[in-house]
Amino acid sequence: MPSHAKGTPLPMKELLLRLDFPGMPLLIGSLVCFFLALEWAGVTKSWASAGVTGPLVGWAVLTIVFVLVEWKQGERALVVPRILKRRDTAVLSAYIFRSERPLQRIFNNTKH
Repeated sequence: MPSHAKGTPLPMKELLLRLDFPGMPLLIGSLVCFFLALEWAGVTKSWASAGVTGPLVGWAVLTIVFVLVEWKQGERALVVPRILKRRDTAVLSAYIFRSERPLQRIFNNTKH
């Protein structure tokens, strides 16, 4: 590795601060709630049951708290705001989101 590419070693305190301990559990918890609700909904439980609406409400609350925590942390956040503010990042994210929809239709219409 070239000498100019090597970073300076960080103290342990700085390294731990960069791990975003408040953001990681909130993101993981919200995604677990969301995927559990989608897994159970319509298959093992009805959409109106408390076993589905509870995780959906938990997902919404945890996602809102995650966004607030990330906004408050600024540059130390798991999702850095300066990256999301770039126009090319926003356009590419929208393009990827949009381009996946036809693939979902193809895979959902195939018979197994």
